Amino acid sequence: MTISGFKIIECPYCTKQYKSRLIGSFGTYGAELYSDGYISSCFIPESLDIIKCYNDACGNFFRGKEAKVVAELDRDDFNNPLWKDTIYLGGYQINAIELEEALEQAFCKTKDEEIIIRTMLLHRYNDLVRYDRSLDFSSYEEEKSLTNIGRLLALLTIDEENINRMLLRAELFREKGDFDYCIQTLQGLKTDSAFILKRIQKIYSQAKIKDSKVANLNEAAIKKEYQCDQCKKSIIVFDLDKLNSPYAYQYYRCVQENKVFTAPSKHKNPKKSYQLNFWQKLLHIKKPYENFILRKNVPCNHCNSPETELFTPSKQKCIECKSGSYTPVKWFDVELKDIIS
Repeated sequence: MTISGFKIIECPYCTKQYKSRLIGSFGTYGAELYSDGYISSCFIPESLDIIKCYNDACGNFFRGKEAKVVAELDRDDFNNPLWKDTIYLGGYQINAIELEEALEQAFCKTKDEEIIIRTMLLHRYNDLVRYDRSLDFSSYEEEKSLTNIGRLLALLTIDEENINRMLLRAELFREKGDFDYCIQTLQGLKTDSAFILKRIQKIYSQAKIKDSKVANLNEAAIKKEYQCDQCKKSIIVFDLDKLNSPYAYQYYRCVQENKVFTAPSKHKNPKKSYQLNFWQKLLHIKKPYENFILRKNVPCNHCNSPETELFTPSKQKCIECKSGSYTPVKWFDVELKDIIS
């Protein structure tokens, strides 16, 4: 992100002044992308769709983009003494409580404005679990989040020509726990964008395993489904082709629970590293040191049972009926690799 300068804006209610960045250009390189459409990056400019005035005697909400511009400064004039008392909005982010307050005060005058503010509120609630998916909403947070999701779904009417709107509807259904509606909404969506397709695949994948939390598009591989050709029972596992890891993940079956799970087949070599000398390298009389070596025992990651065995869905019989064969279920008409290539 490049900053071309700064502008001084003022609150339309009390004339409290603020300093905002003028952005020359920005990009998403190195950014974290999420299923709810949120982009986390220090190179993304702050949103000025809504600002709460810092003046305690005022506290009104206003649109930064529509605020009166008092002055414009060059990029080298950040510390100009004339504007030393202004509040700098770099990195400004309004919180969920303030957004709820703005909605209660009827800040939004149009349907589109309410969609923008409620989408921001969706992001703020999801921030509670965005960076640590082991956390859960409190009952109060869950109630407030679901209320906002319900209102957003009512506002976002079906428009199959607007793929971003349909994607947001699908994500809202998933976060609400309506996984069938989520999958139904995603079916038939077409795009030439690798980013949008990646988001479609992630939302679809998480809906198939009935996961309602916001998900990082890059934090884990896409799942895949195998279905028995006789009893039609399915297993859903990580797609090993998309797990780029030195730990060499494999599928295993837990004998005790009769479940298939994914686990690393290698671990870090506990022995110390060593260097091969010239003759060892030339005559191949000693193997090079391996950073990762095979695990001797792979316990079940559900029940921790040591009774496990390697499992290859495409080559082994169904774990339920014991007679049918597994075939992969095609979730998407287009693969991400087809668009990128």
